Amino acid sequence: MNKPFMKSTLAFAVLSTLAASVQAQNKSVEEQQPVAQSEATKLQTIVVTASGSEVNVKDAPASITVLTAEEIAKQPVKSISELLAKVPGVSGGMGLNGEGAKIKLRGLPSEYSLILVDGRRIGNSSRTAYRTDLQRQDLNWINPENIERIEVVKGPMSSLYGSDAMGGVINIITKKTAQEWGGSATINLEKPADSTEGDTLQISATASGAITDTVSARIAAGRTEREADQNVKDLESSTTGMRNDTVEGSLVYRPTDNHQFELFGSYGSQTNTNPTYAPNVSDGEFWLGSAGDKNETESQRLGLAWDGIYSWGSSNLSVYKNKYDRSTTTEVDGVFSPTVQKTELTVVDAKVNLPFDFVVPHKLTVGGQFRSEELTNDRTLGIDSNGAPSIDGNDYTGDSTVAADVWALFFEDILSITPNFDVTIGGRLDKDERYDANFSPRVYGVYHFNDALTFKGGVSTAFRAPDLVQTAPGFSTGSRGKGCTSQFGTYDPVTNPTGFQSSYDANTNPFVNCYNTGNPNLEAEESTNYELGFQYDDEKYSGGLTYFHTDFDNKLVNMPVKHIPAEQINDPRYPKGVWYIAPDNAEKARIRGLEGTFAVNLTDYARWSTNATYLFESKNLDTGAALISTPELSVHSALDLQASDALALQMNLQYIGKQYTTETTDANAWAKAYTLYGVNANYTLNDNVTVRAGISNLFDESMETTDSSEDYYSIQGRTYFVGLTTRF
Repeated sequence: MNKPFMKSTLAFAVLSTLAASVQAQNKSVEEQQPVAQSEATKLQTIVVTASGSEVNVKDAPASITVLTAEEIAKQPVKSISELLAKVPGVSGGMGLNGEGAKIKLRGLPSEYSLILVDGRRIGNSSRTAYRTDLQRQDLNWINPENIERIEVVKGPMSSLYGSDAMGGVINIITKKTAQEWGGSATINLEKPADSTEGDTLQISATASGAITDTVSARIAAGRTEREADQNVKDLESSTTGMRNDTVEGSLVYRPTDNHQFELFGSYGSQTNTNPTYAPNVSDGEFWLGSAGDKNETESQRLGLAWDGIYSWGSSNLSVYKNKYDRSTTTEVDGVFSPTVQKTELTVVDAKVNLPFDFVVPHKLTVGGQFRSEELTNDRTLGIDSNGAPSIDGNDYTGDSTVAADVWALFFEDILSITPNFDVTIGGRLDKDERYDANFSPRVYGVYHFNDALTFKGGVSTAFRAPDLVQTAPGFSTGSRGKGCTSQFGTYDPVTNPTGFQSSYDANTNPFVNCYNTGNPNLEAEESTNYELGFQYDDEKYSGGLTYFHTDFDNKLVNMPVKHIPAEQINDPRYPKGVWYIAPDNAEKARIRGLEGTFAVNLTDYARWSTNATYLFESKNLDTGAALISTPELSVHSALDLQASDALALQMNLQYIGKQYTTETTDANAWAKAYTLYGVNANYTLNDNVTVRAGISNLFDESMETTDSSEDYYSIQGRTYFVGLTTRF
């Protein structure tokens, strides 16, 4: 065991002992609200993401973690990804920029995790950016004040959800409309100890109630604003500001107790604010964190859903559209050029639940889906690549829109073999007009040995179809540095003639220059997945351990496919020529690991909980390269104290192990392990007002990397926060 983790464990043990001593001297039992009570309630949580129908979390045919509104309310949530970083099986979410800011389920990159809101896809805004690695993950379009819970399913769920669910599913469940008018408002302020780091202000409110006997409504709005850093001495210590505005609502009509119609919609905008400029060795000047752009991304969502309950079962039908519009202005030599980037996703979802008895009880779900996606991006599609000829010699100028339709049918049947043993079988057939049909089967068993001990396990296949630009021959983005070298290393005329030059010294060596382009001949990525684990819950202890194993085929990797000499390029930035690289189905990869959880009620008013994820293997089997931004070991631990009826305290730590910062076998390109400590307190003044305060990154830890080319800091320093919530 490494020294940082030993140090972290010892420190937390001391904190736990001290806290338990304080607890023993606290108020009488009659005056305190048991902390364990909420955990017992949590075990009865009904979840909807792990199967085609509602099930108790203990019966769910998948590894699932639920974050409740109560847990979310204990801290300011400027980033849902930061909140999810504490879930077992989740990595990332700790940074402010790049890959470090994006969450990964069981080591897989963010694009392998399907994000839902109330069970519905929210689309993907990343391809509206010029550089997808700089685009924020689509997790923060929902007002935290409006979240009822977040269900995180770890492991492939293609049998229910199709493509993009290879790593798992994140389902953000919003609060439902109420029959009596009421609501809440929250304000949170975060202030870093370092005055050069930007403050964060979060304001949100929600209200819900009945309009008539059959009609009810809900509305929520919020703003999260982070100031830009003031330190521009170097790239490693600054980031741009950001403003995120959201408005969402729904109108529900219940003509009878068994039928409900819902009109739902939302609008959001994410804007880079207070630009910070810093010198760049290759570009001269660039917009820190935004690749030279001033931009605003707008999200629009509108849909209609119908739920029905019948004597034979239930049904659901949803029709909705998501739109992302990105307004980008790029400055080149003092000239500002506006461009247009937008994506539209139209979805029709339908499913029927049919419980019946035949030999054994069944819970059968059948359904279908139609998706139509369209992307327009005149910065990356239909361009001439800054004067360089296209990879296939064709002219795609002006052809800046790509689209595709997908049809799917799925089924799932939960068979109650015995009162203590359920078997789930399911499968989904997807037909993307760009590829052959893909069938994803799944078998999963849940066995309750007794009331406390449950065993779970299963096997499944999953797939992920390439996105629209990966198959578009007219797609192109420029890259330097890691974008070119991460897969193939440094050029050598003997040992690596297809590699890229890595020096920025134009007088002696070529620049690192390449263009990413599409490949219309791609096939879908596929995986085979195994999972086995157990869960134990009684009045005092709870815990579990899950082993997971995933083998990938046809893994997409960027390959160098063509070199264009300098004499064929009308671009002075590239005096030595450029490479074209394109995705190809060339790799096999494997991820194996353990997820563990443990919690104990130290007293009725003190609870210690810990979760950890350890990866035995996380690498490209063809190249031996490690998966980036995926720590070998991550741990989150918390001690919760109910000091009185009004006062709740928490001390927590998060250990992030060593992780590679680039896809390479280079042993020098990695970030060292670190531990973050935090404390927070919630005080209920009365039934209507709660105040909170705390400190995150208590000891002002920072991420140390061995890779000198890192151009942004990954975690925020010591930060103080205060907050207030009112209910009405």
